[in-house]
Amino acid sequence: MKTVASFDIKYQRFLEADGTPTGPLPSLAKRPDELVELYKLMVLTRTFDTKAVALQRTGKLGTYASCLGHEAAHIGIGSAMAEDDVFCPMYREYGAQFYRGVKMEDVLLYWGGDERGNDFAGPKKDFAWSVPIATQNMHAAGVAMAMKIRNEQRAAVTVIGDGGSSKGDFYEAMNAAGAFD
Repeated sequence: MKTVASFDIKYQRFLEADGTPTGPLPSLAKRPDELVELYKLMVLTRTFDTKAVALQRTGKLGTYASCLGHEAAHIGIGSAMAEDDVFCPMYREYGAQFYRGVKMEDVLLYWGGDERGNDFAGPKKDFAWSVPIATQNMHAAGVAMAMKIRNEQRAAVTVIGDGGSSKGDFYEAMNAAGAFD
């Protein structure tokens, strides 16, 4: 038998399986109270999602886009944003929105067919959910351009899934962002 190839999978970890540090911890880990709050919001988002899926499957809620498995990414997005930043979400970034002050009732109202759910709590400058795939990218590019024209030191934040990156809206947003810096 002859070996034709071998591969190493590089990874980084900060904790051993028993929870002891592998070395110096990143600065975020030095604020355990903040980590606990982020974790609680991840668990709350997962619990909300489970309940919302159950409501949808029993006919008590209309279409609902689950965020199962995305909680950490969404909470990370929300926690990295400044209050003055503008969020242009797609249709499942509940964790980021909960972090920014959107109420769970607003999500349920929206997916229950009541447009008042789009008038959510939290930053009023954040955009409503964008169900057509990749259109939120153009919204963010336009917001960023307005911020640039106004010389505002803020960020326009958007997200996209793997399916959306094959849509024309995504490429148009990338082109606009590149063309207008």
